[in-house]
Amino acid sequence: MRNSTFMALCAVAAAAILCSPARAEDLMEIFRAAQQNDAQFAAARSARNAAVERAPQGLAQLLPGVNLSAGRTETDQDVTSPGVDSSYRYPTNSYSLTLSQPIYRKKNFAAYEQGKADAARADYELATARQDLILRVSQTYLTALAAQDIHDFAVSEKEAVARLLDLTRRNASVGIGTIIDVDDAQSNYDLTVAQEIEAANTLEVKREALPHWTAAA
Repeated sequence: MRNSTFMALCAVAAAAILCSPARAEDLMEIFRAAQQNDAQFAAARSARNAAVERAPQGLAQLLPGVNLSAGRTETDQDVTSPGVDSSYRYPTNSYSLTLSQPIYRKKNFAAYEQGKADAARADYELATARQDLILRVSQTYLTALAAQDIHDFAVSEKEAVARLLDLTRRNASVGIGTIIDVDDAQSNYDLTVAQEIEAANTLEVKREALPHWTAAA
C-alpha cells in the first residue's frame, strides 16, 4: 500500500513536471499542507492512532505482573524485673515482591490478536485515505492548472485578434479593406472577449477550491 501511494504521488508530480518544475513543487506543497488540514484524512489518522494502541494494551495482559509491597510496624515492650522497670520500642520492616505469570488465558490472547488485527486494518485504511487525498488534491490542482492555461490562451488570443482588428480598420481606412472585413474582425474580437471572461470565471472557481487544503479551517 505504501508503494502504491508513493507511485500515485509520483505519477501526479510527473504530470505536473511536464508543464513546469515549479508547478510540481507547488503540488507537493499543497499535498503536504492537505495532510495537516484535510478533515477526512485527519479523521483517518486519528482512528489509526487509536487503533494501534490496542495491540500493546492486549500484549500487556500477557506479560508477567510484578507486585512490590512494603510494611513497617512499631513494637512497644515493657520489661519488669525486681528493682528495674524498662520500656522498649523497636521497628519491624517487611518487604514482599511477587511475580505472577498467567500460563494461558484465552480471553487475553484473543484480545491481543484482535488488537494486532485492528492495528493492521487501521494502517491499511490510513494508506487508503492517503491515496484518496492524493487523488482529490491532484485532481483539484491539475484542474485549476488547466483552467489557468485556458485563461492564458484566451488572453493571448484576444490580444492577437485585437491587433488583427486594428489592422483591418487601418486597411479599411485607406481603401484596402471593406467594412465587411471590419465587421467580421469585430465579431471575432467580441467572441474572444467573451471567451476570455468565461475562462477567467472558470479559473476563479477552480482556484477557490485550493485554500480548502492550504489553510487550516
